[in-house]
Amino acid sequence: MLTECVDGKCDGSHAIELPCQHGCQDDADCPQQMHCRLSGENGTCVADGSCADVSECQGLAHDDCLGEFACKDGVCRFECQEITSCTKDDDCTLVWKECCGASGLDDYTSIRADAVGQWQGREECQRVDCAPCYYCPFGRPKVCWGGNCLESFCDEGSHQCSLRRRDPLDCDADSDCTKVKVDCCGCENGGPEGALNKSFADAFAADLEATCAVMDIACEQAYNCTDRQPVCQQGQCTLPGESPCQCPELWDPVCVALPNDALRTYPNECEARCEEFASWIYHGACECMMDCACGPCECSVCASNGQTYYCGRMEAECNGQAVLYQGSCQPACDDCLLLGRPPIPACDENFCDQEDICFAQCHGLDWWHTGSCLPGEGSMCAGIAAIKCSSGDLFCLITDNYPDAAGTCIKLGSCREDSHCEHQPLDACPGGSQRVCQDHSCTCN
Repeated sequence: MLTECVDGKCDGSHAIELPCQHGCQDDADCPQQMHCRLSGENGTCVADGSCADVSECQGLAHDDCLGEFACKDGVCRFECQEITSCTKDDDCTLVWKECCGASGLDDYTSIRADAVGQWQGREECQRVDCAPCYYCPFGRPKVCWGGNCLESFCDEGSHQCSLRRRDPLDCDADSDCTKVKVDCCGCENGGPEGALNKSFADAFAADLEATCAVMDIACEQAYNCTDRQPVCQQGQCTLPGESPCQCPELWDPVCVALPNDALRTYPNECEARCEEFASWIYHGACECMMDCACGPCECSVCASNGQTYYCGRMEAECNGQAVLYQGSCQPACDDCLLLGRPPIPACDENFCDQEDICFAQCHGLDWWHTGSCLPGEGSMCAGIAAIKCSSGDLFCLITDNYPDAAGTCIKLGSCREDSHCEHQPLDACPGGSQRVCQDHSCTCN
């Protein structure tokens, strides 16, 4: 029992009962703001923050600075560490000076890497609602922006995290340099080759990617890559010599008209450009140029090189390419080659056979019915000559309302809209209901 002090005097009428502070086994046996200091089997309750050794300081929180607790003069004392103190370069990183990102290299400062969380959580930044930052690298040892770079390092004299601007081309030896993409269009797409210090390669690539993401870039269909190796010349990474062509071993021929009007086939566009022929008259071998007269179902084909040949299978095979499907090459049509089901052939709106309804859809075509087109389907009927369809399986569909109008022969029962079913000689529907076009078939409603 403790007697309470009232108005400067001990008042026995006011007593405070405290639990025994001796013989504790763990902290739960002690009053609030006290912990159990064990000595042998029994312990004594002592005030939090007091200590006999540093183990009693474990679990105490300190959010104001970096560092660690120590037990000094029987008291847990926190030894703060400066947010910029360091012993080596790896201790440091780059962060924004302000709370809401950066708009250039001048908006960065250097601090200890293990203080990033403390820097982000400082009180002044908790009161700021930041807008999304499109390109604001944070917590990185190196940052590039607009072709210039910044790096953090530990100053040997002051042992403080510092920063310095660097030219990403700077080097001391050939081994410092690496070949990199330096333009939104890489060398494989008509852009230039480049070299820089390999330590800035990742930061430079991030800056370039952010720059290109907001630009409307049209790359050339060209291959400008070479086998040149980067070297360090006069303290700068560079690619020496001319830009000799190093073209891929690819057969994707182009036909070039020479100055004497002779025609020459080059294996690919790169080979032609290497001889300074920037344009050609035909994407294919010269001997495969042909005047073709073909119907709508045979002309365009998409070949295995991703090229559309407008004179059909003969032209594709002349250029050494296999035909993938009928019609022009389209990304959506390429997906039709990967269907995980048996093909569903169809007779499209032009009365051309499609290997699968997917190929009709990807070319923006409707279809009359599934299955192959019937002989005579799509031919003209009726008209002044009153031409009849060649088979009883066909119906002469007339869509115009004037006398002697010509029509088109379609498969009996097929359709693309309800009106196509109105006059077809089909069995009457039960209950007098009408036939409608459902799934490309005239069906009782």
